[in-house]
Amino acid sequence: MEKAIFEIDTLDGGARFEGITKGHLWNGWECPQFDLKNTLRILKDVMDSEDNKHNYDFTFYEYDELYDVIIEKGFYNSKLEYISTSKPNVINGIKYYSVGAYNWTWTMVND
Repeated sequence: MEKAIFEIDTLDGGARFEGITKGHLWNGWECPQFDLKNTLRILKDVMDSEDNKHNYDFTFYEYDELYDVIIEKGFYNSKLEYISTSKPNVINGIKYYSVGAYNWTWTMVND
């Protein structure tokens, strides 16, 4: 497990997030995990993004504090197509969430 900084090309302004990686890749893209603070920031940035605001085919994300899960709702032509949830992984006593892992185009930033 390695700590690193990650970014995703669909977010404007080059937003970067601190997370961890186990070295897993999906189609050549990173599959990071993030603590709750960074997860909430990612979810807010994604929901506020221009791509998400003006699209009839979009995914809605939210954190459910009661059940400690990320909820993903996929829409097509403004109709709900699916709902999925993901629980955190606990590593060394810290909860990490796989936000967009195996789905989004995350890259590791090497500054």
